[in-house]
Amino acid sequence: MNKELEQQPVTVAIRVRPPNAVSAKNKESHQSTLHKVCLGTISKANAIVLSKEEPLSMSNAPLPSSNSTATARKTFTFDKIHASESSQEELYNSSCANLVNQFVDGFNVTIFAYGQTSSGKTYTMGSNNDLNTPDHEMGVIPRVVEQIMNLISMKERVDPNITFSIRCTFLEIYQEQVRDLLMPHNDSKEIAIREDRNGSITVSGVHEEPVTTAKDLFKCLEIGGIERTTGDTKMHMSSSRSHAIFTLILEQRLDTSKILGMKTDEEDLGFATPASSVCGSRLLRSSKLHLVDLAGSERVKRTGAEGVRLKESVKINSGLLALGNVISVLGEMHDATPASPATTIHVPYRDSKLTRLLQNSLGGNAKTLMLACVSPCEEDYEETLNTLKYADRARKIQNKPIINTIDHQAVKLASMQEKIDFLEAQIKKQDSNIRQHENHIQSDHKSESSQGQSGLNDTSFVDMENDKLIMYFVEELKNRTIRGTNAMKALQDSNNENLRLVERISDLEERYNVIVFVCICHRFKT
Repeated sequence: MNKELEQQPVTVAIRVRPPNAVSAKNKESHQSTLHKVCLGTISKANAIVLSKEEPLSMSNAPLPSSNSTATARKTFTFDKIHASESSQEELYNSSCANLVNQFVDGFNVTIFAYGQTSSGKTYTMGSNNDLNTPDHEMGVIPRVVEQIMNLISMKERVDPNITFSIRCTFLEIYQEQVRDLLMPHNDSKEIAIREDRNGSITVSGVHEEPVTTAKDLFKCLEIGGIERTTGDTKMHMSSSRSHAIFTLILEQRLDTSKILGMKTDEEDLGFATPASSVCGSRLLRSSKLHLVDLAGSERVKRTGAEGVRLKESVKINSGLLALGNVISVLGEMHDATPASPATTIHVPYRDSKLTRLLQNSLGGNAKTLMLACVSPCEEDYEETLNTLKYADRARKIQNKPIINTIDHQAVKLASMQEKIDFLEAQIKKQDSNIRQHENHIQSDHKSESSQGQSGLNDTSFVDMENDKLIMYFVEELKNRTIRGTNAMKALQDSNNENLRLVERISDLEERYNVIVFVCICHRFKT
């Protein structure tokens, strides 16, 4: 495209956890479930007021007065504030539903929950929901599933020539290792994060489960939720110890059998079959929806993490720190002046697996919603303040979302280029094997020479330079390969001749049997 892509900022919504929504384990350590709050919301202005020194009410907090000190109160403004009394349905309808509509229209979409441990991220996202979860407690993910299926059903009724297919993946990042929750027994080392020629991040080596109904998606969600790593800490009885990413891949295809002159994808790429031409299709759009439930930031002093839990906490915090650095750098790019152009700023996406997977979602081709979950309790003041600061920086990030229509000529060229890359890789591999073989022969020769057992007694051969020596062995290897090839060819010719003789003998036996039969018949007649 010649014209510059339209930029769109990351949308940030705040979800305030009720002050008495503590885990059962926390309730045992508190004589009362009532907490002093340090946070208030201003619903009309979509703002949050944070103060550790002044008492605040949870809703309709007064605007900061002109004589209030900067240290006493801190005010943040966001795209949407969901106060503690807001329901799961209200949050979804106001912040998520429109993004799901755009996902079905062909945009990439990411919704991720960010915040400290025990701030309600998993509850908000619903990554542990199943078919038995009450409707009023259903989180973002199951509601997304229901809405997508309803939209697809409606669109297929409007245009029967368009078909939709969905695949899903469920990953977790546990201690900087990507794990497939739908195939937990697969080796994590086989999973790789790559960037294609268009700059899109893809994950290879993971299972993509085809789904056709909401029930199928719920089953995948339930399987992954069971396999996800959780643990017990002082702040939460079932704390998420990994970052979970539930991804939906939606493809829209056109039935080419009903449109005269329209080629299928197979015909366009040059490997069509009669069957594919009869009942083929053409890919029109492909979009991805990432639903991310991040593990919460932790303070070891408060969680009491030890041993394995301590290692998990370190990895969680390092991943979130890398995410925070990416958010900060992208925010600086937005604030950059012409004197200090943003193009010179390096974005550290490769510092962690988490930021690598979210590369398209932060500053790339996606519409992104950040759900920042915070606790209003005074003892969580520092964590809440840090979360709001990161959320405020995230609002400055500019994405470049586009509808992912398929350029079939580009797909064809990319397919050809992939074949070229594959062949070049095979050639390099063979060259590497030859060099290793040459080095092995050379090392064997040196070993035999040092022991006085070398069969090469010619002094002129010993005085050869290294490159001549290598060339000698390469030439010898080629000669042996040629001799081996000739021997294989001679063996094949011999086998072919043997088969020809067997067929000839069989043919003669048949003719002999026919002659004997004719003679017997003639004798009976006479």
